[in-house]
Parts: sequence; structure tokens; C-alpha cells
Amino acid sequence: MDARTFYKTLSGIILTFVLWGNQCLAASDASEEKRLTKQLLDTYESSGRFGVPSINNATVEVDIRFGLNKIFTVDAEKQEMVTIGWLYTKWVDPLLKWDPALYDGISSIVVPLNQIWSPDIVLLNAVEPSVSMYSDLSVLVKSTGEVLHVPKYKFTSMCEMEEGTEDNPECPLIFGSWAHPKDKLRLGNAANHGDAANHVQNTRYVLVSLNSKEEVRSYICCPGTSYSDISYTIQLQARKSSKTDDKEESSATRETSTLVITLAAALALLAAKS
Repeated sequence: MDARTFYKTLSGIILTFVLWGNQCLAASDASEEKRLTKQLLDTYESSGRFGVPSINNATVEVDIRFGLNKIFTVDAEKQEMVTIGWLYTKWVDPLLKWDPALYDGISSIVVPLNQIWSPDIVLLNAVEPSVSMYSDLSVLVKSTGEVLHVPKYKFTSMCEMEEGTEDNPECPLIFGSWAHPKDKLRLGNAANHGDAANHVQNTRYVLVSLNSKEEVRSYICCPGTSYSDISYTIQLQARKSSKTDDKEESSATRETSTLVITLAAALALLAAKS
């Protein structure tokens, strides 16, 4: 081997070791959270993102809680209510469990929602599609496999009001799985009520209560199959000032109408005399 060939071979060997060393340093510099997240999502990808995440066909329990942020409108004529709120959704996914002791004590991570399974919860009594706000971002995952997703929506829902009840409407928001029957996915709400801690007061109505109720329903499309849902009832009461304003406005309208009629009669009388 001549000197030129020897030095070219030696240079190649040195370059290989340098590159290998850089890769080792990069791997050692990667955080434990990155390593954990990659391992979990790689395992998830190999198992498949679709399909209910249960062991031995067990029912997936999904805990949901509605958090009311704002009531936009309550329309008695259209029989509709428009609200903004959060839908706290929590479930356990066996594929997302780990031992914190093996990952520097990490007990929770954040992962993209679109890379894991999530329940297909929708507003069942919607008048139009719910408007999503930040719902497709990320979820919080704990080492126990518990997943927390907190999307925010603008909801337009049906609200039946009989004549004379416009001042005290009770409007339900009914949430349920679009496709999964209750033996695959069951909804629950441990608190038995919604969350109004971040509720922005409405100028026309006072929020009286925000209670919830679990129900099981059957539909004509699917005989013999039952579906689980949670109904949140928003009970409102018109503010006294709003009712007073309405009465004053009505009284002012009647007085204006009387004045117009009186003036018209006077003008007609003057025209007849002339």
C-alpha cells in the first residue's frame, strides 16, 4: 500500500469515528422526555391509532365535564342557544403507560392528539356543526395511561321553550359518542354537574344551575344497540333589570303610538275645517 492510499484509508476511518461519536453525543444529549415520547409513539404507531384502546374487549370509560365560558344568545323564536365552553375529556389508554423510574422520574408528558386514539364525542342536539377552538392540538398523558384532552368549542344547540317560559329557559347540551355503543364506550361525570368557575356573566340572564345527568338511549337506526350520553342542563333566569327595561320599552312604544294617533286625528280635523 503506497503512502497516498494509506492516508486516504486512515482519513476515512477517522471520519467514520468522528461521525459515530457525534451520533452518540446527540443520543446522550436527548432528554429523557424525548426518548420516552418517541418510544411511546413508535409503539402506538406499530399497534395502530384506530380502534378502542381496551384490554380483553373491556368498555372504555370516558369521564367528561362541560365548562361553561359564555352564553351568547338564547333565541326563543328560533328555539336555539349559542354558548362557548370547554369539554374536559379523560380516559385511560393502556398503550400509553410507563414506569417513571425508568425515565428519570417523568410522570407526565404532552403528545399530539392526532397521533393517538381519542373518543368521538359530539354535541348530539346541535343545530349546526360546533366551531372548534384549539381542539386539535395536544393532550396531557400521565404515566398511568390517563389522557386529558380539553378542547374549546362554540356550540349552537336546540333549546325548546314554551310560550311564557322565555324568562326562565332550561337548555340542555347533550354529549355522546357518534359511533361507539355503550358496551364499547361509556360516558360518565363524577362531579354530577358542570363547571361555571370561568363563566362570563350574561347581560340578560343569570345562571341558576348547571347540572348533569347520565342517560342511555336507543335510536331507530340501530335496534338492539344502546348509546351512552351526558346531558348538561343550563338553567337561566332573566335579570330583573332586563324585564323592567322590556316593560319600559313596551310602555314607551304604546305611548308613542298613542301620540302618533292623536296627532293624526288632530291634523285630519284641521284639514276638514279648512
